[in-house]
Amino acid sequence: MGWYKNQQARYEAKKAEQPHETLRDRRTRVDAQKSARAAYRAAVRDAKPAGQPAPSTHGRSRPEIVCPQCQTKGSVSVESVKRKTGIHGGKATAALFTGGVSLLATGLSGHRATTRAHCNNCKSTWEF
Repeated sequence: MGWYKNQQARYEAKKAEQPHETLRDRRTRVDAQKSARAAYRAAVRDAKPAGQPAPSTHGRSRPEIVCPQCQTKGSVSVESVKRKTGIHGGKATAALFTGGVSLLATGLSGHRATTRAHCNNCKSTWEF
């Protein structure tokens, strides 16, 4: 029983050292922290380095590509994407031989890696 009383005494001493925080005080403190975090995120999001273009959501900027629509150079962003293609004959044949079980693992349509480009000047998008 001595160990329990010792632990209880430590708990009571630690509890007496810490100031009691009411629920209202805690809510006020947490709300202040949330608003400070939101303000910081907004400042970081809106900050733009001097002389730098705004970051594109369409991938990396490639200054050597010319836009086929507006003929501007240096305003094109590119990203790699996977496009679905039609039904692959090999997969359909495998599905016939396995009774359709192979479709669960592979699917019937194929995928092809392409590059999507986006012009930040005229807002056109194309793939190649």
